[in-house]
Amino acid sequence: MKKTAFTLAEVLITLTIIGVIAALTIPNLLQNYTEQATVSKVKKFYSTVSNASALAIKENGPIDEWGLTGNNSESSQKIYEKLFKTHFKVAKDCGVDNKGNCVSNNLHKNLNKADAPANYGTNDVFYKVTLNDGSAVIFYSSDGSDIIFITDVNGPKEPNQWGVDTFYFRLHPYYGKVVPFGVQSGTYSIYPFDENCQKNAGGNLAGIGCAAWVIYKGNMDYLHCDGLTWNKNSCKDK
Repeated sequence: MKKTAFTLAEVLITLTIIGVIAALTIPNLLQNYTEQATVSKVKKFYSTVSNASALAIKENGPIDEWGLTGNNSESSQKIYEKLFKTHFKVAKDCGVDNKGNCVSNNLHKNLNKADAPANYGTNDVFYKVTLNDGSAVIFYSSDGSDIIFITDVNGPKEPNQWGVDTFYFRLHPYYGKVVPFGVQSGTYSIYPFDENCQKNAGGNLAGIGCAAWVIYKGNMDYLHCDGLTWNKNSCKDK
C-alpha cells in the first residue's frame, strides 16, 4: 500500500497561514479580555463604594457633617477613617505620601495620551490606598462638602490613563449617592460623556468622563470609534 504524507513545503505553508491568523486575532482577543476585565473592576468598585458610602453616611451622618474643611490632607484623613478604614478591604494604606507606593509618581495621561492636569502620586492632599484586588483608590474632598474618588484598576502599572485604567466618581450631598463622571444629562450630570470621553476629544480633560459609559453601557467602545455619543450603546450603533 502506497503511503502519502505532507511535503515540507506544505507543512511550512500551513504553519505560515496559522501564524498569520494568530497574529491577526490574538491581539484583538487580548485587548477584548483586558477591556472586559477593566469593565468588571470598574463596576465592582462602583458597587463597593456606593454601598460603603451609604453605610458610612448612616453611621456618621451626611458627609457635610463629617468635619471636612476643604481640599486638604486633614479632610482626606477623615474620609479614610470614616469610610475606607471601616468599609473597605485595604491592602496598603499610603496616606498622603508622595513615594509612589500606591499610585505612580508620574503624571497620568488623558484619553489623547497627553499629560493630564493631575499628579496623584506626589499630591500631598490626595489620600491613596491599594485594595485587596490590586486596584488603587485616590480620594479627597474638593470643597469640604463632597468627595471625589479616583480608581486606577491596576494601581501604579501602566498605562495610567483616564478612560483606560483610571476612572472618576463623586459623592455629594446634593446627589445623595455616588455618581460616575460622564452621566450625560439630568440631575446627576457631571463632566458629560459627549464632551469628556471622546476618542479625539480636545482639551486636557479628555477621558475624565468615561466612568458612566463603562458602568451603564458595559464596554469601552469609545476607544475604538470616533463620534460615539451617549444615546448609543456601542460602535455598532453608529
